Amino acid sequence: VGGKKIYEFAYPREEKEQNNFKEIFILSLKIFGIYLIVSNFPELIRNASEFVTHMTAPEIFQAFSQQQFNISNTISCISGFLLGLYLLRSGKLFIKYGLEKS
Repeated sequence: VGGKKIYEFAYPREEKEQNNFKEIFILSLKIFGIYLIVSNFPELIRNASEFVTHMTAPEIFQAFSQQQFNISNTISCISGFLLGLYLLRSGKLFIKYGLEKS
Protein backbone atom coordinates (compact mmCIF):
# COMPACT_ATOMS: atom_id res chain seq x y z
CA VAL A 1 0.00 0.00 0.00
CA GLY A 2 2.80 2.44 0.90
CA GLY A 3 4.77 1.79 -2.29
CA LYS A 4 1.76 2.56 -4.43
CA LYS A 5 1.28 5.94 -2.74
CA ILE A 6 4.94 6.85 -3.30
CA TYR A 7 4.74 5.76 -6.94
CA GLU A 8 1.60 7.84 -7.51
CA PHE A 9 3.29 10.80 -5.88
CA ALA A 10 6.43 10.41 -8.00
CA TYR A 11 4.61 9.77 -11.29
CA PRO A 12 1.20 11.43 -11.04
CA ARG A 13 0.58 12.01 -14.76
CA GLU A 14 1.84 8.85 -16.41
CA GLU A 15 -1.61 7.34 -16.91
CA LYS A 16 -3.09 10.63 -18.09
CA GLU A 17 -0.27 11.15 -20.62
CA GLN A 18 -0.77 7.68 -22.04
CA ASN A 19 -4.50 8.26 -22.45
CA ASN A 20 -3.77 11.69 -23.90
CA PHE A 21 -1.40 10.14 -26.47
CA LYS A 22 -4.10 7.65 -27.46
CA GLU A 23 -6.66 10.43 -27.91
CA ILE A 24 -4.21 12.52 -29.95
CA PHE A 25 -3.36 9.52 -32.13
CA ILE A 26 -7.03 8.74 -32.79
CA LEU A 27 -7.74 12.41 -33.53
CA SER A 28 -4.84 12.58 -35.98
CA LEU A 29 -6.14 9.48 -37.78
CA LYS A 30 -9.58 11.05 -38.09
CA ILE A 31 -8.11 14.31 -39.40
CA PHE A 32 -6.08 12.32 -41.96
CA GLY A 33 -9.28 10.52 -42.96
CA ILE A 34 -11.00 13.87 -43.53
CA TYR A 35 -8.01 15.00 -45.60
CA LEU A 36 -8.19 11.87 -47.77
CA ILE A 37 -11.92 12.33 -48.36
CA VAL A 38 -11.63 16.03 -49.19
CA SER A 39 -8.63 15.60 -51.47
CA ASN A 40 -10.01 12.61 -53.41
CA PHE A 41 -13.64 13.68 -53.81
CA PRO A 42 -13.04 16.32 -56.54
CA GLU A 43 -10.85 13.86 -58.44
CA LEU A 44 -13.64 11.27 -58.32
CA ILE A 45 -16.11 13.77 -59.74
CA ARG A 46 -13.66 14.75 -62.50
CA ASN A 47 -12.96 11.12 -63.36
CA ALA A 48 -16.67 10.33 -63.49
CA SER A 49 -17.27 13.19 -65.92
CA GLU A 50 -14.32 12.09 -68.08
CA PHE A 51 -15.69 8.55 -68.10
CA VAL A 52 -19.08 9.78 -69.30
CA THR A 53 -17.35 11.91 -71.94
CA HIS A 54 -15.34 8.95 -73.25
CA MET A 55 -18.38 6.70 -73.32
CA THR A 56 -20.48 9.18 -75.31
CA ALA A 57 -17.72 10.36 -77.66
CA PRO A 58 -17.82 9.11 -81.25
CA GLU A 59 -15.43 6.30 -82.11
CA ILE A 60 -13.60 8.59 -84.49
CA PHE A 61 -11.65 9.96 -81.54
CA GLN A 62 -9.14 7.38 -80.37
CA ALA A 63 -8.72 8.09 -76.67
CA PHE A 64 -7.77 4.60 -75.51
CA SER A 65 -4.59 5.67 -73.70
CA GLN A 66 -6.43 8.53 -72.00
CA GLN A 67 -9.17 6.12 -70.91
CA GLN A 68 -6.59 3.73 -69.42
CA PHE A 69 -5.05 6.61 -67.45
CA ASN A 70 -8.51 7.64 -66.29
CA ILE A 71 -9.28 4.12 -65.04
CA SER A 72 -5.99 3.81 -63.11
CA ASN A 73 -6.44 7.28 -61.64
CA THR A 74 -10.01 6.46 -60.64
CA ILE A 75 -8.91 3.31 -58.83
CA SER A 76 -6.37 5.23 -56.75
CA CYS A 77 -8.95 7.95 -55.97
CA ILE A 78 -11.55 5.39 -54.90
CA SER A 79 -9.08 3.58 -52.67
CA GLY A 80 -7.98 6.85 -51.03
CA PHE A 81 -11.60 7.92 -50.56
CA LEU A 82 -12.56 4.58 -48.99
CA LEU A 83 -9.50 4.63 -46.72
CA GLY A 84 -10.51 8.11 -45.60
CA LEU A 85 -14.02 6.91 -44.82
CA TYR A 86 -12.62 3.96 -42.86
CA LEU A 87 -10.31 6.20 -40.83
CA LEU A 88 -13.08 8.68 -40.15
CA ARG A 89 -15.60 6.05 -39.06
CA SER A 90 -13.42 3.74 -36.96
CA GLY A 91 -9.86 3.00 -38.08
CA LYS A 92 -9.67 0.19 -35.52
CA LEU A 93 -6.96 -1.69 -37.39
CA PHE A 94 -4.66 1.34 -37.53
CA ILE A 95 -5.37 2.17 -33.89
CA LYS A 96 -4.57 -1.41 -32.88
CA TYR A 97 -1.22 -1.42 -34.70
CA GLY A 98 -0.37 2.18 -33.85
CA LEU A 99 -0.85 1.79 -30.12
CA GLU A 100 0.57 -1.72 -29.84
CA LYS A 101 3.27 -2.02 -27.22
CA SER A 102 6.57 -3.46 -28.38
